[in-house]
Amino acid sequence: MKKHWKILLTLLLVLSVAMVGCGKKDENGNGSGDDTASTGEPVYGGSIIVGITQDLDSLDPHKAQAAGTEEVLFNIFEGLVKPDKDGNLVPAVASEVTIAEDGMSYTFELRKGVKFHNGEEVAAEDVIYSIKRCAGLLEEQDPNVR
Repeated sequence: MKKHWKILLTLLLVLSVAMVGCGKKDENGNGSGDDTASTGEPVYGGSIIVGITQDLDSLDPHKAQAAGTEEVLFNIFEGLVKPDKDGNLVPAVASEVTIAEDGMSYTFELRKGVKFHNGEEVAAEDVIYSIKRCAGLLEEQDPNVR
């Protein structure tokens, strides 16, 4: 029984030393847990690598179904509206949303200056195309829709 305690204590000691050695230090040799130690301001730029535990099922936002894929696509594409921290829908690509009194039609005013990755400005026709495509209304008409 004593042998097991010695092994456990040795293992805890090794892990403790490893954890202390992984800490970040500023120019004075003091440990810090963030990138604001020297100036108090956040450091911008660089890159971040995020691992996800499942394969993406599609990078096409109209065909993606897996939750992991949706998490990735949320960082690539933006909708007309998006949820705020309380779950309320707030404008995103749309600058304003008007709902008819009967609740049967919605009017979205697009924000000026929103562009695609190729530099072209987003137009109402683009939004209409995306909605029709997502609804399956273009499947037979557009050979590029798969």
